[in-house]
Formats: sequence, structure tokens, C-alpha cells
Amino acid sequence: MSQPDSHSLTRQRLYDLTRLVSDWLWETDREGRFTHASDRVFEILGRPAQALLGKTFADLGRFPDGGDFDSPFRDRRFEATDHGGGIHYLLISGLPVFHPESGEHLGTRGTAKDVTAERRADAEIQRQRSFQQSVLDAIPLPVFIKGAEGRYEICNQAFLDANNKRRSEVIGLSMFDLLPDEEAQRHAREEAILLTEGRTRVWESTSHFADGKTRSVLVTASPQTELMGGHDKGLIGVVLDVTRGKEVENTLRATVAELTETNNDLQRFAEVAAHDLQEPVRAVVSYCQLLDRTLKDRLDEQEREYMSFAIDGAKRMRALVQDLLAYFSAGTEELEVESVPVLDLVEEAINELRSEMERLEGTFEVGDLPETRGRRKELANLFRNLLGNAVKFRSPLRPPEISVKAQPLWDGSGTWRFSIRDNGIGMDPAHAEKVFSIFRRLHGSRSYEGTGVGLAICKRVVTQHGGTIWIESSLDNGCTVHFTLSADQKASGMS
Repeated sequence: MSQPDSHSLTRQRLYDLTRLVSDWLWETDREGRFTHASDRVFEILGRPAQALLGKTFADLGRFPDGGDFDSPFRDRRFEATDHGGGIHYLLISGLPVFHPESGEHLGTRGTAKDVTAERRADAEIQRQRSFQQSVLDAIPLPVFIKGAEGRYEICNQAFLDANNKRRSEVIGLSMFDLLPDEEAQRHAREEAILLTEGRTRVWESTSHFADGKTRSVLVTASPQTELMGGHDKGLIGVVLDVTRGKEVENTLRATVAELTETNNDLQRFAEVAAHDLQEPVRAVVSYCQLLDRTLKDRLDEQEREYMSFAIDGAKRMRALVQDLLAYFSAGTEELEVESVPVLDLVEEAINELRSEMERLEGTFEVGDLPETRGRRKELANLFRNLLGNAVKFRSPLRPPEISVKAQPLWDGSGTWRFSIRDNGIGMDPAHAEKVFSIFRRLHGSRSYEGTGVGLAICKRVVTQHGGTIWIESSLDNGCTVHFTLSADQKASGMS
């Protein structure tokens, strides 16, 4: 078998190379008509290489930037239409071809690289960046993203407005280019800790805004890491202007201090007034009773009735003064906080009411009750008031039935909800909140004894123990008083 000549080997080598390279290889004559096209053109544009012979680049698409083929060129952009009408983006490189002896211009040969996928990927990245920027610009708080070298890579419109800068005047700069040195140093220290610890950090600082005012700001920043490898790439931060909030906070603090002092003054006044009233009230009651005994036989029926009214009014005033003292002392006395078995408190209150309940043929039902943490004297007064009310506001149509129960709240707080239910006269639900106000009575003193302070004392005791109290009721259908107290977790076996 004869060996192929060197010319044939060279041609075969070149042909094989044109099939291996990813670029489309082409040649044109001096008029720009294709004289050769590698098979790669079919994979790119769906056009057979032979179909291109005699055609020009103008038949395939356009060069957006124009230009000629008389001199070497590289990566000239070309937009080509494929067989189906789709657009492909190519980078065309070419060299003029000259006759080796005469130097006559014979045409041009070159390559065409398909960058359609890259172009579309770049367009998608740009679209996502544009969308990201739009989202950031919609955020009213200044937001910034820094690279690993501490220079701003992205920021939103609020950040630009705060610094009175254009985007081109911020991107690529560091905070030392924008902020006073002392302020920048403060942020730099916090950012260094953030990047060392690798977790979100919040710090407060002062900041000089473009309007010339110095404001208090709260900066929240988190490390920005690469998706692959997890290496620190920079950080992203949000700036919150808390100046107004701090001003309001300072105003509220001053107002609370003023109100606290005023409340303390009022409480001291009420305590002193109530305490000092006891003696004259006691004297009024005593002398009225003495007059009643001394003049009883000399008074007519109407005068005895007047004397009875005077004595009754003096007694009510004495009860009112005593209840006022009880109200203002609730939560203010130096009482020891201890573990208190609630069952003991309930039994003490029931024992005080037992004779009355036996007369009325009433019943008590007491469920399992926990131990609670609190001031025993005040808690005893709480149950005494509530159970006393349940008996007092009984229905005349049926014997009183009163139950005391408790159940834990399943929120892990160690809080129990207590419920004292009766079958008495009940009340309109519209009054369920009002009855806890001091001196608020739903019935006249001639119908039911009392000063209208009892439930106010109950609310004060429950609140002082960190709980809440409320009533569920309706007319003629009884009443249920609910309140919450913290259990003594050790005594109750709770973790």
C-alpha cells in the first residue's frame, strides 16, 4: 500500500482539527463570500457548511459595531440568526489572507465563538441584580453590602440618601471615605468582632447624616460567606435610626418617674388620711351608740330611725376606711414571699363561711390545688374576698354551690389558672371589667353589704403577684372568677 504524500497528510490534519475545535472556522474571498466553513457551523446555527458557500456574513446576521475585514480583528460581536429564526451571539476573529508572492489580498480566514449561553447567563445575572437592587431600594432603612476588603459593593437608595451621595460615589469606597474617623473606627471594631465570631452582631452608635444632624443608630450586621467553601466574603448590614425612639423612651422614662412619684405621694396621702380617719370615725360610732342607749326611751319612732341611720352610716364609713387601708397596703407591706399551699387558704376561708353555708344548705367543691409562691397574708385575703362574694351574691331561688379548681397553663411558664365558680345572681357581662375598679358597686348598700373595694383589692393582689384576673358571667347564671398565679415549681414537682 502506498503512503499518502505530505500534502494530503497536512490537509487531513487540518480537517481533523476543524472538527475538534469548538469554534466555527471560516474563510471568505476578497468580496467577503464564504469559500470554506467548518462543520461546527451546523451545530451553532443549524446550517450545513456547504449551504454557506457563496454567502456573506450579511446573509447570516449583523455586526452591531460595523467594521471591515481589511485588517486583523479579534472578538468582534456578531448577532446571527439560526435556522429556526433564533438569535445567536458570536465573537468573530479574523486575519486577512495575502498571496505569498504578489501580496494580493485574497480574502479573510478566522473563527467564530458561540457565546449565546454566556450572554444569556450574563443577562439573567443582570436581571437578578437589577431585581435585587429594586428590592433593596424599596427598603426604607439604609442597607449596605461590603466585600472582604471592607469596601461597599452594594447599597440601597436609603443609604445613598442618608449620605447624600450618588451610587457611583459610594461603590468601591470604604466607610473611612464616608464617615468621620472616630465614627468609622467605632464601626470597624464591631465589624472585626463580627467577622471573628462569624455571627450576627448588633451595636449602637452615633452617625452624622447628610442633613447635618447627629443621630443615634442601631446597626445590625451579618457575615456574608461564599456558598462554596464557606469562606468569609464580607458582610451585610442594616442601619436603623433610633433617635426618635430614644427620645420617646427618655420622655416616657421621665414621665414614669414623675407618675411614680405622684402615685407614691397619693398613696402616702391616702394611707395617712385613712389611718387618721379611723379615730374620728370610731369616736362618731361610739358616741352615736352611747346616745342611742342613753336617749333610747326618750326618742320617738322617727328620732330612733334617724339615730339608726346615723349609726349605720358611721359603721359604713368605718368599714370603708378599713377597706381603704387594706387596699393601699396590698403589695406594699414588707411581707415574706414564701411557698403557700393554696388548699390551706381555701379551707381557712371556708371555715369562716361554714356556719352561713350550713344555714343556707350550700356546698363547697374543692379540686386539687397547687402550692404557689407569694405573700401568704395577701393571698389569704384574696380567697377570703372571692369566696365571701360567692356566698354574698347567691341566688334566692337555690342553695349556693361554689367550686374552687385550678389547672396548669401548658405553655411551660409554671403558671396555674384558678377558677372560683358559683351559681348565684351573676352579672351583665358588660360590667365584668368595671367591678374591679375601686368603689364600683353594682348593687346598693341596703341590698348587699360592702364598700366596693373588695374586688379592687383582689385585682391589686393578683397583679402584685404577676398574674391577671377576669370574670365570666351572665345574669341569673352564676359567676366564674378566673385568675393566674405562679406555682411553686419545687413543691408542685414541676420542672
